[in-house]
Amino acid sequence: MSATFKTFLKKTGDFDHLVFTAGDTLQLDELAATDLTKARRAFELRYWAALAAVKYASPHIRNGGSIVLTTGVAGRRPHKGWTIAASVCGTIEALTRALAVELAPFASTRYVLAWCERTSGKA
Repeated sequence: MSATFKTFLKKTGDFDHLVFTAGDTLQLDELAATDLTKARRAFELRYWAALAAVKYASPHIRNGGSIVLTTGVAGRRPHKGWTIAASVCGTIEALTRALAVELAPFASTRYVLAWCERTSGKA
């Protein structure tokens, strides 16, 4: 990803906003059944790729620009069997807080994508 992304950035030039929304199906297994190879892949896409995108893109973001990373609600409200899902989603929350400090004055924002349950209201 790094070489290809660097080439893309070189051809594109400076820009205003970086939005990173890559993700895959979250691994939902109890810890004892967790496949660590799959867990590492989840972190590769959801954390390491986001970090690389910010690292290589941030020098190309114009003044007043922003960085937006998306994550899921699993990091805030984990359920049984969500150890990997919660961990990988939680890393993006921590990453955006650290980026806000390190890359100031750029705005570093995270959006937590969640779901809502709707009930019919019948007892």
